[in-house]
Amino acid sequence: MTRNDAIARLELSDADRRAIGEASQQGAAALTGPRKKAYDDELLIEMIARGDVPQWEIAQTVGLNRRLVQRIIKGDARKELQPRIEAAREKYRQKA
Repeated sequence: MTRNDAIARLELSDADRRAIGEASQQGAAALTGPRKKAYDDELLIEMIARGDVPQWEIAQTVGLNRRLVQRIIKGDARKELQPRIEAAREKYRQKA
């Protein structure tokens, strides 16, 4: 799956995306150091929140290793993303 395919599968509106982004403002301040690899946080958050894509596919699409994706999902890595992931999950729950 390409990045564009993954983005096309996501169904959040622009307002939902802004709400998720606003939920991350406090989390972004908790970033402890520079990341070694650039990747699309928004795509990662939305794919994790939907929960309908296997971890290996998330890792491949975003460009991370599967173990890091697992650690992010568990909250052991990138802790500043957790409020955004939870906000996105809640948006999906409300749409269901």
